[in-house]
Amino acid sequence: MRVIFAGTPAVAVPALAAVADSRHELVAVVTRPDAPAGRGRGLVRSPVGAWADERGVEVLTPARPREPEFLDRLRELAPDCVPVVAYGALVPPVALEIPRHGWVNLHFSLLPAWRGAAPVQHAVLHGDELTGASVFHLEEGLDTGPVYGTLTDEIRPGDTSGDLLERLAHSGAGLLVAVLDALEDGTARAEPQPADGVSLAPKLTVEDARVRWGDPAFAVDRRIRACTPAPGPWTTFRDERVKLGPVTRHRTRPTSSPVSCSWRRRGCWPARPPSRCASARCARPASGPCRRPTGRAVPGSAPGRSSREETAARRSGERRGRPPVDRPRYAAYEAVAAVHRDDAYANLVLPAILTDAGLFGRDAAFATELTYGTLRHLGTLDAVLTAAAGRDVQRIDPPVRDALRIGAYQLLHTRVPAHAAVSATVDLVRAVGQGATGFANAVLREVATRDLDEWVTRLAPAVESDPIGHLALAYSHPQWIVRAFNEALGGDLGETTRLLIEDNERPPVHLCARPGLIDPVDLADEVGGAPGAFSPYAVYLAGGAPGELAAVADGRAHVQDEGSQLVANALALAPVDGPDGRWLDLCAGPGGKSGLLGALAVQRDARLTAVEVAEHRARLVAGATRGLPVTVLNTDGRLVGTEPKLPEEHFDRVLVDAPCTGLGSLRRRPESRWRRQPSDLSALTRLQRELLAAGLRAARPGGVVAYVTCSPHTVETHVTVTEAARRSGVPVDFVDARTVLPAGMPGLGDGPTVQLWPHRHGTDAMFLALLRRT
Repeated sequence: MRVIFAGTPAVAVPALAAVADSRHELVAVVTRPDAPAGRGRGLVRSPVGAWADERGVEVLTPARPREPEFLDRLRELAPDCVPVVAYGALVPPVALEIPRHGWVNLHFSLLPAWRGAAPVQHAVLHGDELTGASVFHLEEGLDTGPVYGTLTDEIRPGDTSGDLLERLAHSGAGLLVAVLDALEDGTARAEPQPADGVSLAPKLTVEDARVRWGDPAFAVDRRIRACTPAPGPWTTFRDERVKLGPVTRHRTRPTSSPVSCSWRRRGCWPARPPSRCASARCARPASGPCRRPTGRAVPGSAPGRSSREETAARRSGERRGRPPVDRPRYAAYEAVAAVHRDDAYANLVLPAILTDAGLFGRDAAFATELTYGTLRHLGTLDAVLTAAAGRDVQRIDPPVRDALRIGAYQLLHTRVPAHAAVSATVDLVRAVGQGATGFANAVLREVATRDLDEWVTRLAPAVESDPIGHLALAYSHPQWIVRAFNEALGGDLGETTRLLIEDNERPPVHLCARPGLIDPVDLADEVGGAPGAFSPYAVYLAGGAPGELAAVADGRAHVQDEGSQLVANALALAPVDGPDGRWLDLCAGPGGKSGLLGALAVQRDARLTAVEVAEHRARLVAGATRGLPVTVLNTDGRLVGTEPKLPEEHFDRVLVDAPCTGLGSLRRRPESRWRRQPSDLSALTRLQRELLAAGLRAARPGGVVAYVTCSPHTVETHVTVTEAARRSGVPVDFVDARTVLPAGMPGLGDGPTVQLWPHRHGTDAMFLALLRRT
């Protein structure tokens, strides 16, 4: 193609160079007019113009792109496309219409986030953990055009806007050339930007770059990094304006002002933290623990007890001459400690702990509540314990730290009397951490001086200045997750709050009555539950151990969230053109969706191929689908077209339930919110795109593919779907997923994709996109 490149600053040069080195013909560049610069204020060529001059490329410098002379020259050059990177002026519609493929803009954000002149600076300033670049079709609105492609990049803790912009300029150059190639080949597909998640990024002024030391340390850090190198962070000191250099933010809680600084010649750095523990009750150095190393006590035994009672007593730390540790609390401690020490999952370790301790009924329920409640509210509890102890909670020995978390949960979230919670927790600390009982007693008594609302008021940032930070501490979620939820909900803080509250509630157990094997009403009667609100196969249980139910044991039902049932059933209901006998589940483990699809396949005379790359999960799928028309393959789903049993253009229905962050099921796995990191997104989204591309290759023309994730993060949902569809080269159309969900189901959005929510639908936050291969 014949292309004219439009851009001005240095950040546009990598893309210009990539276009010049591509297969396309660079016939001219458009840049802003020469501008005064330097002490002499002489006119200086823009970096893009200078690059073109050195290589003999024609340079157009209209003062306004609507000038008749410029438009005439543009028509004479007859470009097929005009790629744009930071041109710096609005392009009138008459100019946009001249190239056959229009103007395509490389913008340094994941649109629709941060539309405007300073997307990278605003991403850093607002604490985003992930950003990227988008190439979109330029139209008259402000960065509103449909998007051809995107890429993602993690914002690292020390990144300045200059660092980040340099990385994106180089990686985005390749994306821009790829879009130009696709436009020439006729394979480019532009997807409209979603209506949710729009934010604006106006240019930062010199006043915006002023650092105020009354702000929290994290805000100072972000502002300095966002305004480096331009417009340049500054502050005042003794009535003089001072430029600021790099800073290091200490993570310890300050003992006086929000930011403590020691001045250097070329900048400002936070001072060292206090050399002693800030607690009035502790005179030991803050650099070390406030007590001896801990070890588990070896309790004695008592005559006349059964072996189970003796084991339970030993596990609870009972000693002669000392009160025994409450067994439900000790069971909760063991579960919480296993989660933090061994990276275990509470839902896997807690049942065995309860059985081993001989806990049933109310005792088991209390231990379960303490375990899951402590894990859900860990962020808030740690903030309170840090304040109460006068030291970072991470500096407390792990056994005592976990015991204190359980004690603080009882004080702030249950109706256990304060004296009982403190006394029982001190007994627990005595069993797991020698010499720490006095410390634990003092900390817990300090926690008990305020209720939860009072602690949140004292510790959380103000809603007005930092709403995300406030919600994160008040409702115990990492800030990056709160931000992701808020963006997915269109910036509605009220609805985000309702979602966070729902995430902290204990979810009911959902059963799936397998069609053809048991009616959901009969299952509800059999197990003492209630039919679900939306899925025709769902049954709700208030609690209990579903694995012990006869219907689950004999395969008539299985445990599956109602949202998971809905998306699997939606694939089965989506219309296809032609035959309908070959179904594929490309990421089948652990087998819930395969079990439902297999039961539906029996009624439709179809057969399901279930693919799972992990051997142990493939065995779970085989167990979950026993007796159903399901073939389990232990292989990588990305091998479609290479694996003989996974031919291309073969399957009528394909499910891609891709691995994801699991942010949609945090109420069921509360420890996941503290384990997942923004850095996980890069590898996961790449895998998601590869699996969806494989699913699209596996579907025959006229067949349908369902892309499903248990995460509402827009990078894992809208961005992954549009990017995978673009890169795959497979022609597809979106099917409106709302049409295959229950009629009258509220809160499904504008389509064609659907996002389910715990606070709207009572399900996990499942995302569904349906694509028909054309």
